[in-house]
Amino acid sequence: MCMAAVSLRVVAGDFETRLAAMEGTANAQPTNAVVRFEIGRMLHWEGTQGRKDVGEPAVRWLKECLKLQPTNAFARALAGSSLTLQARDAVFPTTRLRLVKAGIVEMDAAARMAPDDPNVRFTRASNNLFLPGFFKRDAVVKSDFAWLDEKVRGHPAQLGTEFCQWTYCFHGLAKKKFGDPSSAERLWADGVKLDPNSEAARRIRRECQCELP
Repeated sequence: MCMAAVSLRVVAGDFETRLAAMEGTANAQPTNAVVRFEIGRMLHWEGTQGRKDVGEPAVRWLKECLKLQPTNAFARALAGSSLTLQARDAVFPTTRLRLVKAGIVEMDAAARMAPDDPNVRFTRASNNLFLPGFFKRDAVVKSDFAWLDEKVRGHPAQLGTEFCQWTYCFHGLAKKKFGDPSSAERLWADGVKLDPNSEAARRIRRECQCELP
């Protein structure tokens, strides 16, 4: 069982400078799957933070990674999530619908490939949480977060504080969305306790709009 989770953040710095440097390395090393994955992951992260027009290049770089590493389930999950970011920025509703459906297919395929990979399950859960209700993903979100909650409580050292905190943060958002605010606040409190000064703790405090240690 894969129990190693990666950092959800990307190293700070000028986005364009970092991207140009990494793309230069990738172009000079056509068989370097790692740098292609990291470019895709960086673009995906920027997209989740609101940057526009990064979904399509994220998908492209992650697909290049998958050509070299076809069993990289995390890359496939990120590619699927990036398709929904591409959908967010698309102009036509039919294009948006097509891209979201394609993204769901990729994320579900990644979860079938690696059902015990916390990165895959978190990517799908945190993405699907924000999809419109007519996609009928609530059961998937609940199942993924229930699985993740068991792992972060049972193996926190292996998963790392940052990953555990973001899991508590988004699991709390899911509980709030599904009408269980008291469980949401308990999850958020558990997350903040791990590191009260982290970025995830600051996000939790904004979301819960109440005093937490």
